[in-house]
Amino acid sequence: MSSESATPVTAVPNLALNISKFDIRVGLITSIAKNPNADSLYVETIDLNESTGPRQVLSGLVKYMTESELLNQKVLVCCNLKPAKMRGMDSFGMLLAADKDDKVVLVQPPVDAQIGERISVEGFTAEPQTQIDGKKADAPLFAAVFNELKSDSTGVACYKGIPLMTSKGPCTCVFTDAPIH
Repeated sequence: MSSESATPVTAVPNLALNISKFDIRVGLITSIAKNPNADSLYVETIDLNESTGPRQVLSGLVKYMTESELLNQKVLVCCNLKPAKMRGMDSFGMLLAADKDDKVVLVQPPVDAQIGERISVEGFTAEPQTQIDGKKADAPLFAAVFNELKSDSTGVACYKGIPLMTSKGPCTCVFTDAPIH
């Protein structure tokens, strides 16, 4: 059979690899300190309006932001990642941030967004996975989603060009056309 007569195969998008599998919610940083075991890590306490209380999240933001800049900030937290041990401490989530020109800024929900509200993206409505292990079985999901997260030309945080939304409006960052991770 020659290649000219072969029937072309149409790629079918893998709907299992989409942002709705991630539980991204609005949180509030209520306390912050440097990790005593790592100069580059902060240990944040983040209120997500959960019945279990606030979460501990570690982030490598020390060289980009001060404690006072982060304290009492509303942030986006990926809540269903497998807990990670970082320099002897457990992290129960990941902050979403954008980077550009060796600078990093947090992706921020609207100021009036509700603590604990789940972020939505139009057209992606599946329930989130219970837990995502970005380093093992779920690595393709993690890579596929985070390769498609970026701010647009106006600073709106988007997945595949579609805004990350709260009930009060889109999430944003000060960088335009920047990857988010």
